[in-house]
Amino acid sequence: MSIKHAWAAISSLTLSSVAFAQTSGTLTYGPASVTAAPTPVDSVAPAVPVPIPSLLLIPLGVLMAVIGYRVLRGPQGRKLLSVMLLGAGLTLSALGSLNIPQALASMLELDNPEGGVIELPDDPVEISNTSGVALKLDAISIESSCISQDPVNECSSGQILEAGDSCMIENACVSEFQKVVFVTSETYTGDLRENGQGTGLEGADAKCNALAVEANLPGEFKAWLSDSTVDVRDRFIQSSVPYVDIPGSIFADDFQSLVSGSFRVPIRYTEISTRVSTVPLVWTGSTTIGTVTVGATCDGWETPLDVSSGMLGGTGLLTAEWTVARENPCSGSARLYCFEQ
Repeated sequence: MSIKHAWAAISSLTLSSVAFAQTSGTLTYGPASVTAAPTPVDSVAPAVPVPIPSLLLIPLGVLMAVIGYRVLRGPQGRKLLSVMLLGAGLTLSALGSLNIPQALASMLELDNPEGGVIELPDDPVEISNTSGVALKLDAISIESSCISQDPVNECSSGQILEAGDSCMIENACVSEFQKVVFVTSETYTGDLRENGQGTGLEGADAKCNALAVEANLPGEFKAWLSDSTVDVRDRFIQSSVPYVDIPGSIFADDFQSLVSGSFRVPIRYTEISTRVSTVPLVWTGSTTIGTVTVGATCDGWETPLDVSSGMLGGTGLLTAEWTVARENPCSGSARLYCFEQ
């Protein structure tokens, strides 16, 4: 790999995270009232911005590693020097990558003493008061598809920012470019209703969404589940973007890949990023093409009795058994696959 090609790859990687930014909400601010008490200095942790130059560690490290590699491969290469350069380069790259989220945090200035409205990105953002006067954060409006990640020194509505002070906002929003899929960390019997109310499909979807909210995953989720009246392929929004697991690996390129069995990696991660080490069983009631497995849906996912059975799939599999592995009595416990819509 040439230095030119390495630099191009680094630049592309660094800029890609900026290119896909989207708006997550707005912040309205105005001059603080004379009688308003400023936020106590010790009530929030001071902002510790990471300087943008820390990103230079990555290209610098890669350049050093490439030079070391080329020297090592050369006919007159000095092994000790080349190994030192290679090791130092890889170390600098690793250190730089650790600071990417902080270094790429947007820095928005509140520079109007009379107040105004600013748009918030779907990224960590530092709000800094550069107006020269105390300002009040009147309202922070977050889009319904976004969830606050509760950063250190988080901004809040009604907060007073003295001149020169800053606070942080970080929101995670539904991506326009991918959909998340996970297997639930909890297990359930074949009666998937919520406290015996509603349908089994509604209860399963509610379970997926409850776990997603607890894990700060934005968006709406539905369980990969069919019953005798509704096929899962008709319940899902047929996405044209990839389905990815929690670490970000692509499971299927789109909905058509999903129902045709064209998978890249198996579903192995729960909503809280834990990797299932075995092949736990998952209630599906669905064939590989997203239609119902007749007679194997625990009476519409409304019974925990052994007189009925439900179709199970197995996580960690790339074959048809990911959704059609075997039937199981409805009194047994199994997980659910949850797909962002």
